Order: sequence, then C-alpha cells, then structure tokens
Amino acid sequence: MKLALQIYTLRQYLGADDIRNTLQTVKEMGYDGIEWPGLMGYTPAELAKITRDAGLEFFSVHINIQDVMDCDTDVMDALAKEGVKWLPIGWLPEDRLAGGANFDETCALIRKYSGEAAKRGMLVLYHNHDFDLAKYGDATKLDLPAESGILVCNPPYGQRM
Repeated sequence: MKLALQIYTLRQYLGADDIRNTLQTVKEMGYDGIEWPGLMGYTPAELAKITRDAGLEFFSVHINIQDVMDCDTDVMDALAKEGVKWLPIGWLPEDRLAGGANFDETCALIRKYSGEAAKRGMLVLYHNHDFDLAKYGDATKLDLPAESGILVCNPPYGQRM
C-alpha cells in the first residue's frame, strides 16, 4: 500500500526556499507521494518535477471553485499527463454549500467538471470539513452533495494505487 501526505499540513514550510527540503523530509519519513493544496503558482509540469525530484509521486492536487467554474481542459490535460488521479475541491464558500443561494449551480458545475476530469482518468471529490456536518433539515449539509452525485470524501489512496 502506498501512503500520500496532504502537504497542506506543512504549508508553512512550502516557501520557495523550503519546498525541496520539506519534500525530502517527507520522503525520509516514509511517504510515497503528495496531495498538493493547489498548484501554488507552478504549472502542473513544474510541480510534478519538484515532487518527483524528491522521490515522491504526484497523486493529487486540490482545486477550488474558480477552477471548477473555468473548467480549463488544458490544465486537466496537463495534470493527467503528470499522473494526477484525484482532484479534491478543497473548500466552498457558504453560498455554494447546501442551503446556499448557489448550491444547485455549484452541483451542476461540479458534475460538468467531473465529467471532463473523468475523460482524463481523474476523479473529482469534495474534501469535507466539520462545518459540512451541520444539521440541514433531517440530514447534514454533506448529505445534499452526495444526493446530487458529488463524491464527498477523500479517496482511500492506498486502495487505488
């Protein structure tokens, strides 16, 4: 089984001067790969090179609602070319969560983006947080995206390698 680190947990060590040393330490800790918190100003190829130079795999990169709205297939192609398999949406603003004014539009946008990602062998997910578990009627705010066909948890990395 392979183990990837959601490197957002080490975000304070990802500056231009620290990123390579941080990745080397992650590798030495026994991790096989990285889930990036976005492209961080790099192209997919640049971020993949930085990752691979440390002996790590580029498993996943968080996307945001603007990425979903833009649905940039060139970026998707570049990510797929670098071996990215998962595209978790890291966070949504309140108006795009269940019960928000733009929830239905958001679900439609995510389904469209997911379809494009799937054509490239990638899976789009919603990275849930504690506020997504707030009660909403007889369910939680997390239940509505699931009912709308949106995957709402991080993938079991070790089982999908």
